[in-house]
Amino acid sequence: MTYDRLPRELVRWALRLKGVTEELVRVVMAMYVGSRSLVRTSVGETRSFDVGVGLHQGSVLSPLLFAVVMDEVVREVKVGMPWEVLFADDLVLLAQTRELFARYRAWKNAMMGRGLKVNVVKTKVMESVVGSMGEAVSGRWPCSVCGKGVGANSVLCSGCGRWVHARCSGLGKRVVRVSGFLCSVCSGGGTVRPAGSEEYVDAGDGDRLEKVRSFCYLGCVVDSRGGVSSAVTARIRSAWAKWRELAPILLKRDTPFGLKGMLYRMCVRSAMLYSSETWAVKQEDVKRLAATEMRMLRWLTGVTRADRKTNAEVRAMLDIVPIEEVMRRRRLRWYGHVERMNDEEWVKRVRDLKVEGKRPRGRPRISWARVLQEDMELTGLSQQTAHDRIRWKAALKLKPANPSRRGKNGR
Repeated sequence: MTYDRLPRELVRWALRLKGVTEELVRVVMAMYVGSRSLVRTSVGETRSFDVGVGLHQGSVLSPLLFAVVMDEVVREVKVGMPWEVLFADDLVLLAQTRELFARYRAWKNAMMGRGLKVNVVKTKVMESVVGSMGEAVSGRWPCSVCGKGVGANSVLCSGCGRWVHARCSGLGKRVVRVSGFLCSVCSGGGTVRPAGSEEYVDAGDGDRLEKVRSFCYLGCVVDSRGGVSSAVTARIRSAWAKWRELAPILLKRDTPFGLKGMLYRMCVRSAMLYSSETWAVKQEDVKRLAATEMRMLRWLTGVTRADRKTNAEVRAMLDIVPIEEVMRRRRLRWYGHVERMNDEEWVKRVRDLKVEGKRPRGRPRISWARVLQEDMELTGLSQQTAHDRIRWKAALKLKPANPSRRGKNGR
């Protein structure tokens, strides 16, 4: 389901169903009469050719037309929020049973009935099970028990062929080579999918969909075990990718520290904290982000541990506010937007959604509401203050790490 494969007669059909006047329909369709295109290559351009399908790329009207078409095509199969999330041509279906596959087939048939096509190869299935073993959270060699990267203090499991932390092995704080060792997952009868293997499920109509343990939707990684550790790992990787793009400027000695700090805040840290407003972060996730940031800042300034400068002094050189404080303000700012919404808005309704079923034994899992409550206690804010937009915005204004510098720092 993409812009370049959308039948144009479908646009005319959808606009008429929406009650658009025939004059406006003719004006819109006139933009696609006699449209031609060509392909530019390194050795020259091809001859122009007629284009009979798809919407104009880059046109401000194309997203609206696509949304109108999609709204009419799936009108009879839509269930509604929160069981469906549709952004342009990216669709997420949610269900508690195998009814999910029936809904998938209904959506697919509705698309194919109007000349659209669902990309089965890109369609994935993810089962969310608390406590299940998912993909590696971090590290090249994931622990078979906790999923985090292992170091030298680890032991190899002869069952699944994965390394296990000393603390997860049950052999003590320090481990040595042990022949025939089995991790708790293998010895308990559990199975761990070998790295690189693929698993498929039958969705009906001959479609076999790949079953995954994590999936990236609109730039945010969702893990089958819950939590945001996978999302944090993905954002750290994105930040390092942006860092490598800007390294010629950030690492140049002639570049002023003020410009380096501004580029870092605007480009690198913004990539690292994308969608962090909705994260239910743990302390270990915050520490990972803070450690990554300080590694970047020390590299950027050329300050090493041998220089005996604290992290606060390094941040003051670039006028950088601690990343945990920035995350706290971003969460509170987003909370203020949600709190001021109408009660009928789905964003606000999903926030108050209650999950059915019994809570498992043990300590409750950390939630976004719990993290937010701690944020408001630290900042001295309350739920009533959020309804006053001016006061709420003023209370969340970050103070500069270096008062001698000017500008909107830390944003």
